[in-house]
Amino acid sequence: MAISPDLSDPLDDAKGGISLWGRWLQDRDEQVVLKLRVATGTKGRAVRVDFKSASLKVAVNAEVCMDGTLSAQVLPDECEWQLDDDAEGGRELVVTLRKASPGWWDRVLQQDAPISTKAFDEPPFMLGGMTDLQCAPPPALARGTTSLRTARAAAGTRACGTTSRG
Repeated sequence: MAISPDLSDPLDDAKGGISLWGRWLQDRDEQVVLKLRVATGTKGRAVRVDFKSASLKVAVNAEVCMDGTLSAQVLPDECEWQLDDDAEGGRELVVTLRKASPGWWDRVLQQDAPISTKAFDEPPFMLGGMTDLQCAPPPALARGTTSLRTARAAAGTRACGTTSRG
């Protein structure tokens, strides 16, 4: 058996979006990767992920973080999740959904805000051509915040699996 190079397109942060539950990215043919911030110290036994072909439910410490109808079908037996340390020193739940059919998703859950996918298949123009609008931060970050964590704080959201104090 010969070893062959991986010629698949890499996941690209520009081909996904930010939602109240976290952020997501995708490739065209195979997968959608969801990243949900969870409380520092969260263990795998506190996580429950229910994959169905048309829906997804994620709970951490018995708190439901995501629950709804997916925007497209997945292959539930090929979906997976794992806990990772994130770049900001916290923890994140990484959920990988395997697409049942190729194509760009404009959102993960039906209730999420859609993104535009029309430019995803266009080859990048390497010599320039960016407009000021392309350089603007995503709407969630446009209010003067510098990261998803501070954008969530400004929106009043918090890490999944944490209880609110008050």
